[in-house]
Amino acid sequence: MNGLDWQSSYHTSSGEFSGQCPAPVIYLDPSAQTSKIIAQVEADENPLDLIEGIDAANFDNRQLELLSYVLRRNYSQVRVHEITAFSEDDEPMPFFEVTSLGKTYSLVGMGRGELSAAYLLWRLTLADPGTVVLLEEPESHLASYSQSALADAIVSLVIDRDLTIVTSSHSPGLFERLPDTHTVLLTSSPRPEIRGNLGTTELARHLGLSMATQAMVVLEDVVAGELMISLMSRVDRVLISTVSVKYAKSGESGVARVASELVDVAKVETLPVLGVLDGDQRSGKGYNSSSAIFGYLPGSVAPEVLLREALNGWRDGDYSDWEPSLPGGSARMRMELERLDGFDHHDWLHDLGVAYGGRSKVVECIAGLLLKNSEVLEQAKGLAGWIRGRLGITTT
Repeated sequence: MNGLDWQSSYHTSSGEFSGQCPAPVIYLDPSAQTSKIIAQVEADENPLDLIEGIDAANFDNRQLELLSYVLRRNYSQVRVHEITAFSEDDEPMPFFEVTSLGKTYSLVGMGRGELSAAYLLWRLTLADPGTVVLLEEPESHLASYSQSALADAIVSLVIDRDLTIVTSSHSPGLFERLPDTHTVLLTSSPRPEIRGNLGTTELARHLGLSMATQAMVVLEDVVAGELMISLMSRVDRVLISTVSVKYAKSGESGVARVASELVDVAKVETLPVLGVLDGDQRSGKGYNSSSAIFGYLPGSVAPEVLLREALNGWRDGDYSDWEPSLPGGSARMRMELERLDGFDHHDWLHDLGVAYGGRSKVVECIAGLLLKNSEVLEQAKGLAGWIRGRLGITTT
């Protein structure tokens, strides 16, 4: 396929195709095709008669390794009898016999996921180099851990066999490992649409699916956590939906201790632990962004102070176009702030939260005002980029 260019089109109203692909194209639906195989075998009174006189081919070591990896089961042998008696075009129907943990059984005794995975690996290995494979929901009948492993196996065969795979899927376990530029959302209702560059997490959300948590982020206190969630929801809502935000009871020292003690574990565990400090720690106490151990909230002061300074600036005329998304709008907010003048910044935020029925609502509201400040916006984006960098995932 390398170096070959072609154009093709599909008219959604008429259903007409145009153009021609210069490479061979095959369509695979492991679920449907294995269902057909089972039906044909079970319809025969003596299934073993179907393979009488047909020499079997064995899975090679690579195929055995991939099947064992996908299904988390040790296979010592997989034999394939290719039956053509049911085919008008000599397309072979595989009859599998597998040996695992000393037990041998045929496809009649195989689970649906097991049979689908074996069929797919067998069929992809038969594909000519350069083939374009249209693959229909290969994760069907497989457990979630096998769906992720199947994605790895398919990529391995794509590289080994020089294949191009175009697959449909509803499983994050299959598509979450792909770069954002390699995934698109196809919708048919209320009208056909193709949407690209959404990111795998955004795709999963649209499909009503949940993505696995990718990291635990530890902050100094609950307000810091609320501020981070509110800011990240605006600058990188895909990222924040995949991390678990916690806070340390002992504040900055707790964040430092957790992140420092678990940094080695985070390299090998599936759930890294990342420490994010308040902005006032950015240049103090030996912590700095160049260490790559800690991230930092925007600003150079504690979160409560940052929030209060933003509102006081608004009262003095900064960002006069901003309107609080809270009951009573600007008029009520100004009255509440006048009432709380002179309060300690901790008590100030607590009482303002009580007035509006919840501190997190207030923090979420003020986050929109904070991000009107270009420096805060860049620091918030920088924090999102730092988390993505630590996790090794692409930026939005």
